[in-house]
Amino acid sequence: MMIGKHFSNVNRILLIAAGGGRETLALGKMGKDTDSYECNPVLIAYGNDLLARNNIKDEIKYLPRNSMPEAGNYDGIIIGWGAYSLMRGKKTRLSFLEKVKPFMKSGTPLMISFLYTTERTGRDRTIKKISDFFRFFRRGPETELGDRLVPDFIHYFTEDEIRGEMSAAGLKTDDYYASEYGCLIAGIS
Repeated sequence: MMIGKHFSNVNRILLIAAGGGRETLALGKMGKDTDSYECNPVLIAYGNDLLARNNIKDEIKYLPRNSMPEAGNYDGIIIGWGAYSLMRGKKTRLSFLEKVKPFMKSGTPLMISFLYTTERTGRDRTIKKISDFFRFFRRGPETELGDRLVPDFIHYFTEDEIRGEMSAAGLKTDDYYASEYGCLIAGIS
C-alpha cells in the first residue's frame, strides 16, 4: 500500500534491514533497482538464495547494525522494523537518522517500518519501573516507555512518539499507517 503510494516513481532504492529477502524480492518483481543490506548472516544467505531462485539480480549485502553504507545515490529509502524497532534508546535512533539524511534529497521518500502500540498502558509503566530498578545498579541508561523483552529487546512506538522522533531529526512526516505494524513516510523538512 505505502510502496505503491509513495514509491511508484522511485527507481533506485536503499533497503536497510532486508531480513530474509521478502521486500527485495517484491521490489525486484516491480522492476526496482534495490541495494539491500542486513546485519544477520543467516538471513543474508537465506535471502540471497530466495532471490536467486526467483531470478532477481539484486543481492543482500552485510552491513553492521545501526549503520549505513558509505555512499550511494537513491530515489527512495526503506528502513525495516528489524532495524528501527531494535535500536535501543531515542539517542541511538536519532543518531541513525542523522546517518540516513545525507542519502536524501528533496522528494526522496523515507519509509520506516516499526512495531507500534495505540497507547501507553500500565504494563508499559511497570516494565519501565522494574527495568530502571535493575539499570540503576548497573548504571545503565533509563528504560523508555515502549521497551520490551520478547524475548530480546524491542521497542514499540505510539504514533506521537514516532512522529516526534522524525521531527527531532529534522524530518517531516508525510504519511502514517498502522495495522499489523506501523509505517511512516518522511522527507527532508
